[in-house]
Amino acid sequence: MKNSGFLATLLCCVFIGPLAAYGGDASQCITSLENGQVLRGNGRLQDARKEFMRCAERACPSSLQLQCDKFLEEVNTAIPTVVFSITVDGEDAIDATVDMDGARVANGVALRGIEVEPGLHAFTFKVPGFPPVERKVVIREGEQRKTIAL
Repeated sequence: MKNSGFLATLLCCVFIGPLAAYGGDASQCITSLENGQVLRGNGRLQDARKEFMRCAERACPSSLQLQCDKFLEEVNTAIPTVVFSITVDGEDAIDATVDMDGARVANGVALRGIEVEPGLHAFTFKVPGFPPVERKVVIREGEQRKTIAL
C-alpha cells in the first residue's frame, strides 16, 4: 500500500526517542501497529484488533502500547454485533442454524451477539422442515446487537 511507507516513517519519527531508550527490537510492534491501521482502514476490524492486541502487549515499548491500546479501544467499539430471532408459530426455533456468507455462525438459539465485519452479508436461515431463507443485510460499523429476525 502506498501510504504504508509514510506511516512507518511517521511512526519512527514520533516514537524515535522512546524506542531508542527501549533497547529491544520494536520492529514487530511497529509492524503490528502499521498492519492494524491498514486493516482498520480496509474495514477488517477483527483482524485489526488482533494486530493492535499484539502491539499493546508488555513486550512492546510503552509509547507504542499506549497508542495500540487507544486503537484497540476504538476498534472494539466499532466491531458490530448481530443477534438472531428465529421463530416458528411464535416459538423460538431452537434447532435453527444460521450461515453468514456461506459459513456457519449460529446453531440453535444464539443468546449472545455475534461479532461480524461491517458490510453487506448474506444470511441463510435453516429450520428443519422448512426451506432455507436467505436475507441480505447491511451491517454498519459500530452497530451493536442488531436483530436479524426470521
